[in-house]
Amino acid sequence: MSRRIRLDLAYDGTDYAGWQVQLGQITVQSLVEAALTRLNGKRAVSIRVAGRTDAGVHARQQVCDFMFDGGASDDDLAHALRHMLPPAIRPLAVRGVSGEFNARKSARGKHYRYRLDRSRYGSP
Repeated sequence: MSRRIRLDLAYDGTDYAGWQVQLGQITVQSLVEAALTRLNGKRAVSIRVAGRTDAGVHARQQVCDFMFDGGASDDDLAHALRHMLPPAIRPLAVRGVSGEFNARKSARGKHYRYRLDRSRYGSP
């Protein structure tokens, strides 16, 4: 039986070509969807997301949702994702939600923080 899952993620986007799947590029979405597809018995999983990030941009709490057919509990799913995803991508929370939940449309707001290095020589 399919159920809708909310997945909250944090990631360091330094080594990724942004959130959204792009042909020939490594993106956060492509890695998360690949891991979820393996956990879903190789049935493709497509993620909806509250917002996208560009190449090199980090997220402290990216909210996603997807349909999942696998029988794993929320805790088991979070545990498996922690082991399958690279250290730069971490699941913060996994929980079942109502079928009407939509990460983008259900968002009450978004918060952005930009940090620019204005020092003379720059930070690595």
